[in-house]
Parts: sequence; structure tokens; C-alpha cells
Amino acid sequence: DNGAACFLPLADYLTQSFAINYLADNGVQLVLVVPLIGGHDYHDTLNGLTSLAEAMPESRLIVWKNLHFGPVDFNPADTTFADRIVGIHTMHNRDSSTFGKDRARIRELGLTWTEAMVHPEFKGIAGYRLKMVTQELFAQMDGTHRRLAGDKAGEVAA
Repeated sequence: DNGAACFLPLADYLTQSFAINYLADNGVQLVLVVPLIGGHDYHDTLNGLTSLAEAMPESRLIVWKNLHFGPVDFNPADTTFADRIVGIHTMHNRDSSTFGKDRARIRELGLTWTEAMVHPEFKGIAGYRLKMVTQELFAQMDGTHRRLAGDKAGEVAA
């Protein structure tokens, strides 16, 4: 994750260097995973999504709605690229006194999410919370993977 500042320069580089064409010519389907952040940054991230979709018209899109900073009122029908969106995933805002402390502790220990899932400090209820979030996110990703495997863009579960 490099943040929004890298999306457009990377898209420009990939387009201008013909990397996108090269991948397509070699049977690689380009899938862009783009976050939409609620709150103050929503419009910036929505503009980034739109710019990427326009810069790479052959790509499929997965949208991650991150509700940590506020609601994300995204409707694919309001875009010119709704038919290319293969998944809309939601990262819910969780209670800061439980899930928030878990995330902070994972960062403090320098662990990846996978490492935290088996770390002794995350046994018991904290580990159960991690498992709940993991199962929720993986269920969303599994549906998107099935749609991509069948190349059924436009059939999106929000």
C-alpha cells in the first residue's frame, strides 16, 4: 500500500511503458484494487478510482470501501465503468476500544495480519476478533474471485 499519491504516476508509467499492452498480449487480466476512504478523503479517492479506470480501460476493478473515517456512499451505477467492477468490498469501522487496540498492538509488535493470527498474544478473545474480521473479508474476496474466474464483470455484490 503506497497510498493515493502513487496511483496515478504508476498508471501513467504502466501505460506509457506499454506494460499494460504487454500483459494483455500475454494473457494477463489486469485487475485494479482501489480503496475508497470515507470522510474527508472520500472525493480524492473517488477521483483516483475514476482516473485509474479511465487510464486503463481494459482493466477490471475491485473497490474497497474503507469506513474507518466515515461512510462511503459509492454507487457503481453513477460511474461510466460500472460494467468493469467485479467486486465491492467493505472494511467496516470497528470499535476502537477492542478491534482498534488489537490493530495498534499488531503494528506495535511489527506483525503481519497472518503472523498475528498465530501469535501467542492474540489467543483468546483478541484472536477471535481477528478471526471474525478475516472470515468476513475472505468471504467478500472469495465471491469476487469466483466472478473473476467466470469473467462476469457487472455482477457485483456490494
